[in-house]
Amino acid sequence: MIMKNNGNFIAFNEQSYNVLFSTGDNDVSYNMADSSLQKKFNDLCSELKIEDIFYLKQIHSDKILVCDEKHKYHGECEGDALITKLRRNAVGIFTADCVPVLIADNKNNVIAAVHSGWRSTIANIVGKTIIKMKESFGCNSENLKVFIGPHNKQCCYEVSEELISKFKNVDYLKNTDINNGRFLSLENCIIKQCKINGVRRENIITTQYCTFCSENVQFHSYRKSGKKSGRQFSLIYIK
Repeated sequence: MIMKNNGNFIAFNEQSYNVLFSTGDNDVSYNMADSSLQKKFNDLCSELKIEDIFYLKQIHSDKILVCDEKHKYHGECEGDALITKLRRNAVGIFTADCVPVLIADNKNNVIAAVHSGWRSTIANIVGKTIIKMKESFGCNSENLKVFIGPHNKQCCYEVSEELISKFKNVDYLKNTDINNGRFLSLENCIIKQCKINGVRRENIITTQYCTFCSENVQFHSYRKSGKKSGRQFSLIYIK
């Protein structure tokens, strides 16, 4: 596995699949409301030598959809996780502080892209996506790699005491280090979801970047910029 900051992407190059997390460097943004989004995706497909990029209208849910030859999504359907076996087709999600999670089963060539904001995290969307990959595609947890991308990390993610209590009252998160006072670690919650579903800790890869306070690499942050914030796009595809 090689991680590199390549142009406007932080990339992990694996033998059978690639993982990319876009940054906000050079003011590059991927926003569903942007009329130029399809052109950007067409250019990205040409650059990566893939056929298409699939994505959903994200609603902060635990809804998971599957992309196949009959069901190819370009933002017309709601949900927050996409799974596919289609080769040379990417699945991806938009973020501007929420957690992008990309999952791959190298043995069965199954991939998933998950949008995990606090609502989806508390609803266990990553854990449910892993379960869906097992049930629908015969994936084995030991073969899964999970990539947790840049997001508003615990250093900057201050939330209400009420929300901290909600997380602490979730059964699978009890006795888990998820907060420092009012600063919440969605990353630790997601790591716990992976581990209780059989993913080995060494196969959970995290990045060091916080979308709010990163200085060496720029990111779009809704908390920092509000409604004018751009969006990152994170994607994974089977070669």
